[in-house]
Order: sequence, then C-alpha cells, then structure tokens
Amino acid sequence: MIPQIALYGDKPAEQAKGSDIAALNVTIREIRKEYMEYWNSTKGLTSIGRPVDAIISPLAPFPAARPEKYPYYGYSMFVNLLDYTSVVVPVTTVDKELDKVDISYKPLDDIDKAVYESCELGQIRLV
Repeated sequence: MIPQIALYGDKPAEQAKGSDIAALNVTIREIRKEYMEYWNSTKGLTSIGRPVDAIISPLAPFPAARPEKYPYYGYSMFVNLLDYTSVVVPVTTVDKELDKVDISYKPLDDIDKAVYESCELGQIRLV
C-alpha cells in the first residue's frame, strides 16, 4: 500500500453497510445543495447581478507532486466533494535563485509544518 493511503490504516476496513452508504450519500447531497445555494447567493455580491463564475485557487502548496511527498490535499478536497469541474493551469516555474525558503516562517499547525518541511529548493532541504 502506498504511504499516502496507508496513513488511513494499513488493514482492510470493515465493509460498509448499505444503510451507512445511503446515509453518507444523503449527507453529501445536503452539503452540495447548501454550497449551491451559497454559490447562487453570490449574485447579490457581484456588480453584474450574476453568481460568481469561478473560483481560482491553488491545487497544492508546492509546484509539483513528488512521490510520497504530497502530505496535504486540502486545496482540492472541496472540488472533489462538490463534484465540480476543475482544471490545473501552470502559471510559472520554480527558480532556485528566486524562490528561496523563508526561514522566518512559523507553521500554523503540524500539517502546515509537514508541508513546509517537504520543501526542496536547489540544495536546501528542510527536513
């Protein structure tokens, strides 16, 4: 089992009951409905009276996924849960002369620290 999945446990999970799956599907539909209502309500916030067209958001806190070094999925989880369409548009490249590690950065929590410490720029390795 690859490490990214093994963090959820290294043993097969008990098979879910049909009623549990149905309850989860109801919860997902409720979340999607609530978000759709929120999204449609943004028409009151725009200057043209239409809902927001799109969300522009990073996909990851680093430029490329490296094997076994992708500890955070938070940027894309909402798109997957809502079953929205998404696209990744590369906007730049990493330059080890320009993209220096910010040694004064203070991580917000343990997950943020793990992501920060996974950074590699040039010869700098933070872990």
